[in-house]
Amino acid sequence: MRFRILAIVILLIGIFMICITESAFAENIKDVNKLLGNNSCLWCDLSGANVKGANLKEATTGFADMSRANFSKVNFNHADLSSNELSLANLSGADLSRANLNSSNLTGADLSNASLFEANLSGANLAYANLSGANLRRAKLSGFVGAANLSVANLKGANLKGANLKDVSLVEADLSGADLSDGVDLGNAKLNGANLSEAILIGANMEKAHLSYTNLSASDLSYVNLSNANLHGAKLSGTNLKGANLKGAILNDAALENANLSGADLTGTDLKGANLSGADLKATILTGAIMPDGITHE
Repeated sequence: MRFRILAIVILLIGIFMICITESAFAENIKDVNKLLGNNSCLWCDLSGANVKGANLKEATTGFADMSRANFSKVNFNHADLSSNELSLANLSGADLSRANLNSSNLTGADLSNASLFEANLSGANLAYANLSGANLRRAKLSGFVGAANLSVANLKGANLKGANLKDVSLVEADLSGADLSDGVDLGNAKLNGANLSEAILIGANMEKAHLSYTNLSASDLSYVNLSNANLHGAKLSGTNLKGANLKGAILNDAALENANLSGADLTGTDLKGANLSGADLKATILTGAIMPDGITHE
């Protein structure tokens, strides 16, 4: 008798769960249709939805749950996606030009080859996101709502020309081959352990940036402002630092083999334990710098 009662209870629970699931699914379809029909869906449940290739230009989806949804190649140009839940969403190849994504959660999202031209990503969480080949030219990743989190993100070969990355966290991110020229602001950015090998950073502002153990080998850092930056243990072998401002920077134990430091200003720089073998120091200013052997240069 007890087993029969237990079996009935289990059956009823199963039926109840199926009803809930079907109800939630119906509600999800309703919200998807609302978005596609009205180009607007605030506080909606769009989780797991598939709207691949849809035209949602200037759409408004504030505070919506869009996690795990497929938005591949969707047109989100000028869309308002602020404060949305977009974790694990597929946004590969999507057009997010000038879209508002501030304070949105894009953890683990796929943004490969997406266009984020002049997009607002201030305060957004992009940890573990895939942004390989993405266009973030003049994108805003820092603002009054806070800086974006791009820790461990894949930005390999991304276009970040003119982007505002001040105070942004790019800890252990892959920026190899990325283009960070055209006045990129990386002031006080956290790039500890990041991969910036072969990246283009000509004229970038990296004042007070955190670059300890960062891989900058073979990158172009000519005329960059690295004053008071922390490059402890950084890899800078074969890096172009021509005319760079390294005043007060920490470069102790850094690898600078065959680096081009011609015309660079290393006034007051800490180079203790650094490897400068083969480095070009022509016209380099070393006043007050602590040299690899621990002796202060006069």
